[in-house]
Amino acid sequence: MSAPFSHNRRRVAPQRLPDRCRRLVAARRPAAAGGRAGQAMLESFLVILVVCLLLFGLIQVAVVYNAREVLHHAAARAARARTVGFNAWMVDKSLRVAAIPNSGPLLEPEVEPPLPLLDPLRSPGANWDRALNTRRPLPRSQRTMIERARIPEYLASDNHLRGEYVLDYQEWRNHGFSVTEHGGSSGTSGRADTIRMTVRQLFPMELPMHRLFYAPPVDGDGISRISLSGESEIVEHFPLYLQERNW
Repeated sequence: MSAPFSHNRRRVAPQRLPDRCRRLVAARRPAAAGGRAGQAMLESFLVILVVCLLLFGLIQVAVVYNAREVLHHAAARAARARTVGFNAWMVDKSLRVAAIPNSGPLLEPEVEPPLPLLDPLRSPGANWDRALNTRRPLPRSQRTMIERARIPEYLASDNHLRGEYVLDYQEWRNHGFSVTEHGGSSGTSGRADTIRMTVRQLFPMELPMHRLFYAPPVDGDGISRISLSGESEIVEHFPLYLQERNW
């Protein structure tokens, strides 16, 4: 049984609200909408920040993986030079040339920053047509031209002083590379006629925000470096050359 006074209740229509109440309701609505907009902006900022961190982390992993592959290649070139009987200087030169992608800026000779391949005065379509034009390819960078000209001269140098005068890089000057030779039974195959080269490098971590994922030690120049290594094993050939020459 309902209350005897329930049928006397009246609902107040919105238009019958006092003017003061209507003004209060109207004043609160924009504030609530602005609060929701600010919350959405904050959430978007946090999502973008997380995505950027993951992106930089993936790029850093890719850079480190590529640097390690370069060291494997450098170890193979050093082992190849050693197995045909070259001396330690020739092994070092072969190692350095193969590790140029990990060697940092070119110091000798000094190279001005290359000109941009895209012409800012051209439209994007004209630049794209220029990039795809096979009859008139884009010019190579100045550093690439110098390296192609000077690498053979560097490999023919007699000592470190002459080599540094011909070609020199930042990581070469910082002694960032080291090589270790293992022979005899220390090879992975256990054979006595193998040479295994191990190349190590203190690779510089230069991408932004890398210390959020990994914080390697910092050297005197304020650069964080991570220790990487590459290995290669090859069969010794120089005893065969010595036998043929009766040495």
